[in-house]
Amino acid sequence: MNANALVFQAKGRIGVFRFIGVRGVATAAAIAIATTAAIGGAATPAMAGTVARSSAGQAADSTCTGTVHINSLAFTGRTPINSGDIADIALDAQNCTNQPQQAKVTWYARFTGSGTGIPTGCPAVDPLVQLVDFAPQGQVTTGTAYRILAGCTATDLQVTATISAVVGGAVFAQQTADLVIRPASSCMGTIQINSLAFSTVTQVSGGINAAISLIAQNCTSQAQQARVTFTGRFIGSGAGIPPGCAAIDPFGIAANFPAAGQFTFSTGYFISNTCTATGLQVTATISAATGSTVYAVQTADFVIRPPSGACKASYLRQSEWAGGFVATISVTNTSALPQANWTLAFTFPGDQKIINAWNAVVTQTGQAVSARGTGSGTPTVLGAGASATFGFQGTWHLDDASPTAFTLNGVSCTTG
Repeated sequence: MNANALVFQAKGRIGVFRFIGVRGVATAAAIAIATTAAIGGAATPAMAGTVARSSAGQAADSTCTGTVHINSLAFTGRTPINSGDIADIALDAQNCTNQPQQAKVTWYARFTGSGTGIPTGCPAVDPLVQLVDFAPQGQVTTGTAYRILAGCTATDLQVTATISAVVGGAVFAQQTADLVIRPASSCMGTIQINSLAFSTVTQVSGGINAAISLIAQNCTSQAQQARVTFTGRFIGSGAGIPPGCAAIDPFGIAANFPAAGQFTFSTGYFISNTCTATGLQVTATISAATGSTVYAVQTADFVIRPPSGACKASYLRQSEWAGGFVATISVTNTSALPQANWTLAFTFPGDQKIINAWNAVVTQTGQAVSARGTGSGTPTVLGAGASATFGFQGTWHLDDASPTAFTLNGVSCTTG
């Protein structure tokens, strides 16, 4: 999952993920996209709600006071940071006692600007809680990260780390760090497309669904009313629509941009198992709500790789004589989805001609053969893990070699 996929906005706030830790419930703001904990100096992944244990360290130095002391809280990487980037922050804390300490780190973050309240285009940030275990006089290093949305007009990100006891909630230490945010200077024209990208791919009955997301930015200080038109087409080795693929009608939606604000939209494209395309190309065009002014155009490409091994086919020559033969074929749907109106296709390598068949409707054009379920001898829907067997009688003159490649609803099968 990319970083953008971790940010879910609802009613102007960043949603909260909840994790059950070994010592209770911890919450992680969705905007906090990465968390690490270092134990004895070696960085290891740690999700919010897990426990980071520190090894016994050297005696705490003379500056270590109280129960737990924060040695440092600082943003890492580039500072100041541009809007649209990711800000990493690291905390280093020390147990000042000779007893192990169970604590929690609560991260509070807020965007600030020239006025009061949350700056335009910026989200409210829910607190993130991490559980940490300190060894006697031990040290814990942990951190998280915050995405600065491209449309956020804040000039500063302020993050406070509070370390408190798991039981009782006594505050051991607290420290705040500030990060200067530089406004994005790359927004050009009236409206700019920040990204157009395919994200998740979901298996559905009869094929897959490819989701695509658009993020666009209003580069002006005035609200803009626009229209987004999505145009999709399947691409294959030749001209025109590839065999088995559907023509895709363009569709448009209204897009209302607040001043200096963002517009996001996601949709999906169905790719049938019968579609022989090698790619799906989608273009997003943003234009004025009235008139013909085009603000921005961007295209995204999705590579279609038919799943191999979604079926298994076996060809068995039951008998053969001079000029004739009898053969059967068994096909198994090895995918997790049912195959409706299934069709098995193959090509004879020799000069065979089928003269009659049973348990399937078989057609032949030249050397190419296709067979589909009859609904009686073989089902028309081949369920996940289900098999069907059919047979035929044919003639040959020069070559009765067995076929070696099969496809089920356009998807290559394994053989054997």
